[in-house]
Amino acid sequence: MLADMGARIEAARCLVYACAQRYDRQDSDTSIHASIAKMQALTCA
Repeated sequence: MLADMGARIEAARCLVYACAQRYDRQDSDTSIHASIAKMQALTCA
């Protein structure tokens, strides 16, 4: 249970970092990835 929680939080963190990298590169699909990262982070909270 605790490991699942940690894995979900780490997955959300990785998605946020990947989204930030896309934003820095000015990719066109940043908003889609931001929405995915937000959804994952909200399910962890």
